[in-house]
Amino acid sequence: MQLSLRKLHLGIEYNRIRTVNWPVQCTVQYLRMVKSIEFNEFCSILHQLSHLRTLVLGNVISIELSSLTPCRQIISLTFEDYSMEMYQLALILSLTPSLIHLKLIGNNNSFQGNQCEQLIQENLPLLNKFEFFLWQRNLTSRNRNIIEEIIEQFRTPFWLEYKRWFITCEYSVENSSEIRLYSIPVCCSYFNYEPEAIKVSCSNLPLIVSDGISTMDNVKNVFVNTRKATTAASKLQVG
Repeated sequence: MQLSLRKLHLGIEYNRIRTVNWPVQCTVQYLRMVKSIEFNEFCSILHQLSHLRTLVLGNVISIELSSLTPCRQIISLTFEDYSMEMYQLALILSLTPSLIHLKLIGNNNSFQGNQCEQLIQENLPLLNKFEFFLWQRNLTSRNRNIIEEIIEQFRTPFWLEYKRWFITCEYSVENSSEIRLYSIPVCCSYFNYEPEAIKVSCSNLPLIVSDGISTMDNVKNVFVNTRKATTAASKLQVG
């Protein structure tokens, strides 16, 4: 009897992925691998799993230039520990031109709105849902200016009119070295809440449409630092 497996979760280390022998007629349509994998294994998965539609990975490492043929069966791609340079992401996406959904979650300082816009226009003509939640390190003292400069890249007609993808960039005044850059609604199932009184935030979301946007639709768990919340409440009372 031949099993028709359609959904598969793997938690093995990246150096053991190469030992997996995929069946010739593998029926898996959804594959999640919580660990990072090497670029060669990523390419092997694309070319060996002809029925695969959704691929969820930690990250792809050891990325090199490739002349491989793009694989058009993948329509959804997620990186849950995203840390690539933009040129590496471009190489990955050049192999998956049929994506309609892309999600990036991780720590990444190289992510730039203008480069991302160009990357999508050149590689992903069908993409209609782009989600990301990224933590970036800010080593300068120009905190407010930095987040405004970041968001300015997302105020082009591509983001606001053509795609209508809205973005927020923020940091806590208690930890201004860490910037959070994320799409709206939040794409993570968890969210660390920062009280407005101790948070500096900037967004490309126009006020005229903000009332119809729910930021927390996908969030299932909210973490609240009670000390911060108490401090914020005290500041509001004093004010």
